[in-house]
Amino acid sequence: MNSSRRATFDWIVLGILIGLGLCAMGLVLYANAAGVGMNEDSVSYILAARNLLAGRGLETFSNYGPIDTLIEPMVHWPPFFSITLAGLGLAGIDPVDGARWLNAVLFGVNTVLAGWIVWRLSGQRLAATLGAVLLLASPQVVKLHAMAFSGPLFLMLLMTALLVLRRYLTGDRRRWLILAAFLAGLAYLTRYVGGALIALGGLAVLFYNRRPVRTRLAHAVLFGAVSLAPGGLWALHNLIRAGTASGRPLAYHPVGVGDFRELIATVVRWFVPYATASQHGIWLASILLVIALALAWLFIRKRGALLKHVAGRLPLATLLGGFAVLYMLLTLASKSFFDAYTPFDWRILMPVYVMVLLLGVGLAGWWLRRAERLGAAVWLRGMAVLLIALLAGSYLIRSLDWVGRNHRTGQDLGVAGPASRQAEFVARIAALPDDVPLASNHREMIYAATGRLAYRLPRHTDPIRRTANSAYEDELLALGDLLGAEGGVVAYFSEAPRSYEPSLSDLEATWDICRGDETPEGAIYHLCAPQDAG
Repeated sequence: MNSSRRATFDWIVLGILIGLGLCAMGLVLYANAAGVGMNEDSVSYILAARNLLAGRGLETFSNYGPIDTLIEPMVHWPPFFSITLAGLGLAGIDPVDGARWLNAVLFGVNTVLAGWIVWRLSGQRLAATLGAVLLLASPQVVKLHAMAFSGPLFLMLLMTALLVLRRYLTGDRRRWLILAAFLAGLAYLTRYVGGALIALGGLAVLFYNRRPVRTRLAHAVLFGAVSLAPGGLWALHNLIRAGTASGRPLAYHPVGVGDFRELIATVVRWFVPYATASQHGIWLASILLVIALALAWLFIRKRGALLKHVAGRLPLATLLGGFAVLYMLLTLASKSFFDAYTPFDWRILMPVYVMVLLLGVGLAGWWLRRAERLGAAVWLRGMAVLLIALLAGSYLIRSLDWVGRNHRTGQDLGVAGPASRQAEFVARIAALPDDVPLASNHREMIYAATGRLAYRLPRHTDPIRRTANSAYEDELLALGDLLGAEGGVVAYFSEAPRSYEPSLSDLEATWDICRGDETPEGAIYHLCAPQDAG
């Protein structure tokens, strides 16, 4: 293929991907027509962005400060997503609306980046198109971008950094190294597990290029200095303001059997279409398994030729696979030593899913170009295409169902959905006088629906450390004194409380509380007088 033909091919692929990116953007905007989805973490990012815009700095809900504080410096969450939302706020866009538009645009950008990575791996238009389609059709990826999560921003920085790092490894321009390091530093400030990208970059610079040893060492130091600088400055900021670098103290809380079950279940749901209990789901899962086993058999037979011919694609393929491995190792280490509350759910493992998806489609596309040369039967090549088509079709059916349902009802938008905003109990809370102190077991929903801050309830167990809170009883009495003295109330949602928070019976055992307004969603309690600690 001559250079002019390759340039034309590039523009054709880019045009296709941009079209798919616009479709992805429209899909998310249609899905969250009722507003961007939010969970508890999302609301914390939104509050921090609003406080930054108001000149109070990055502050969010109080989690570990004195029980009588409403907000504290944001150290548990990295800052870049909130900073980005605040930047949009400078243009007059409220962070809630900013999150909706930002993540919709990022879905389009991420679709383009995903297809471009697959094209770089395979050199095939069809593979690049299928890779982008798989990403935009994946129900989990769609949901991620329809929520006010930091994940879409992280994915964009991750994929861009990998492409730039590949450019450095296959060229000789130091500027690509500096840019890749800067993007890795921003990825860390978006999600702390972005440290896996920094580690990957350092290892790749040291061991995955043919430059002299002295040059590799110098470049590795440069990469480390640039990529670690943003995180180092943020940690210093946190130490000065809050006395802790990340709010995650070192402690050992090993991963259990239940955690691994959750991890396996999450991975299975990546590729098994429909519900496994349905007849259609069982048939499609069986077909996918047969095709995958046939392709695995071919790989075992032809592995020598495959590895020989794939050498030219190794830099990017190695980066994708290496990141997936390092990300999993860092997540396991984080849960074991820093944050026991980290789940192995679809949102946390999303970067691994995307890397596996792109690596699989990219190498499959490369293989299809060389299948005849490697002696592969035509029917096996057809099975590979069928495998990807079935997976994409399964994804699309589930995604369109979720998008349509969410557009009509907004029922999957979490604490920001119409069901939360329009609940009678939330309306009763919103009607309380502004000067009445409020405590609740669901501060995030109250803030998302009313913009009102509430005191947290004391935690008898620290979910991050998995240790008992020795100050629990004192904090409970102190909060009761505060609310009782100022005529405050407790808005207690009737849904099952978090395992580390007090139940209603726990509050009744310590406080003398009187039931006020009550709805099926919860009740407002007035504190008559706090009981004696003795």
